[in-house]
Amino acid sequence: MRESQGRHELKHYINYADVLQLRARLPYVTDIDENAADGCSYRVKSLYFDNYNDKVLNEKMNGVNEREKFRLRRYNDDTSFIRLEKRVKEIVFAIRRVS
Repeated sequence: MRESQGRHELKHYINYADVLQLRARLPYVTDIDENAADGCSYRVKSLYFDNYNDKVLNEKMNGVNEREKFRLRRYNDDTSFIRLEKRVKEIVFAIRRVS
Protein backbone atom coordinates (compact mmCIF):
# COMPACT_ATOMS: atom_id res chain seq x y z
CA MET A 1 0.00 0.00 0.00
CA ARG A 2 1.34 3.43 -0.84
CA GLU A 3 0.42 6.62 0.97
CA SER A 4 0.08 9.94 -0.78
CA GLN A 5 1.17 13.20 0.73
CA GLY A 6 -1.50 15.23 2.51
CA ARG A 7 -3.02 18.02 0.50
CA HIS A 8 -4.80 21.18 1.50
CA GLU A 9 -8.29 21.36 0.01
CA LEU A 10 -10.16 24.56 -0.64
CA LYS A 11 -13.55 24.31 -2.32
CA HIS A 12 -15.30 27.20 -3.98
CA TYR A 13 -18.62 27.56 -5.74
CA ILE A 14 -18.43 29.37 -9.06
CA ASN A 15 -21.10 30.68 -11.39
CA TYR A 16 -21.71 29.49 -14.95
CA ALA A 17 -19.92 32.46 -16.54
CA ASP A 18 -16.78 31.52 -14.59
CA VAL A 19 -17.15 27.90 -15.73
CA LEU A 20 -17.14 29.05 -19.35
CA GLN A 21 -14.06 31.23 -18.79
CA LEU A 22 -12.20 28.38 -17.11
CA ARG A 23 -13.04 25.98 -19.94
CA ALA A 24 -11.65 28.46 -22.43
CA ARG A 25 -8.44 29.18 -20.48
CA LEU A 26 -7.46 25.84 -18.94
CA PRO A 27 -6.27 24.16 -22.16
CA TYR A 28 -3.45 26.71 -22.32
CA VAL A 29 -2.07 25.86 -18.88
CA THR A 30 -2.96 22.17 -18.35
CA ASP A 31 -2.81 18.87 -20.20
CA ILE A 32 -5.72 16.52 -20.87
CA ASP A 33 -5.88 13.76 -18.25
CA GLU A 34 -4.39 10.61 -19.77
CA ASN A 35 -7.27 8.59 -18.27
CA ALA A 36 -9.86 10.46 -20.33
CA ALA A 37 -11.51 7.89 -22.59
CA ASP A 38 -12.70 10.29 -25.29
CA GLY A 39 -9.95 12.86 -24.84
CA CYS A 40 -11.89 15.18 -22.56
CA SER A 41 -13.63 13.29 -19.76
CA TYR A 42 -14.01 10.04 -17.88
CA ARG A 43 -16.68 8.49 -15.70
CA VAL A 44 -15.90 7.80 -12.05
CA LYS A 45 -18.09 5.50 -9.99
CA SER A 46 -17.55 5.28 -6.25
CA LEU A 47 -19.14 3.10 -3.60
CA TYR A 48 -18.67 4.43 -0.05
CA PHE A 49 -18.98 2.25 3.03
CA ASP A 50 -20.51 3.13 6.39
CA ASN A 51 -21.59 1.13 9.44
CA TYR A 52 -25.12 0.35 10.64
CA ASN A 53 -25.17 3.53 12.74
CA ASP A 54 -24.20 5.79 9.80
CA LYS A 55 -21.01 6.81 11.62
CA VAL A 56 -19.34 8.32 8.53
CA LEU A 57 -22.44 10.28 7.54
CA ASN A 58 -23.01 11.58 11.06
CA GLU A 59 -19.38 12.67 11.44
CA LYS A 60 -19.61 14.58 8.16
CA MET A 61 -22.92 16.23 9.11
CA ASN A 62 -21.60 17.14 12.58
CA GLY A 63 -18.41 18.72 11.22
CA VAL A 64 -16.00 16.26 12.80
CA ASN A 65 -12.55 17.29 11.54
CA GLU A 66 -10.72 13.99 12.00
CA ARG A 67 -12.51 11.17 10.23
CA GLU A 68 -11.95 8.32 7.79
CA LYS A 69 -13.94 6.48 5.15
CA PHE A 70 -13.51 3.60 2.74
CA ARG A 71 -14.57 3.48 -0.88
CA LEU A 72 -14.36 1.34 -3.98
CA ARG A 73 -13.72 3.29 -7.16
CA ARG A 74 -13.64 2.45 -10.86
CA TYR A 75 -13.19 4.52 -13.98
CA ASN A 76 -14.97 4.45 -17.36
CA ASP A 77 -17.02 1.36 -16.42
CA ASP A 78 -13.81 -0.71 -16.54
CA THR A 79 -14.21 -3.57 -14.06
CA SER A 80 -10.69 -4.94 -14.69
CA PHE A 81 -9.27 -2.31 -12.33
CA ILE A 82 -11.17 -1.39 -9.17
CA ARG A 83 -9.41 0.59 -6.48
CA LEU A 84 -10.02 0.29 -2.74
CA GLU A 85 -9.22 3.55 -0.97
CA LYS A 86 -9.11 4.58 2.65
CA ARG A 87 -9.58 8.33 2.92
CA VAL A 88 -8.42 9.97 6.13
CA LYS A 89 -9.23 13.57 6.92
CA GLU A 90 -7.16 15.21 9.63
CA ILE A 91 -8.07 18.82 10.46
CA VAL A 92 -7.72 20.53 7.04
CA PHE A 93 -5.64 17.89 5.24
CA ALA A 94 -7.06 14.96 3.31
CA ILE A 95 -4.91 11.86 2.89
CA ARG A 96 -5.69 9.01 0.55
CA ARG A 97 -4.19 5.55 1.00
CA VAL A 98 -4.40 3.38 -2.09
CA SER A 99 -3.98 -0.37 -2.34
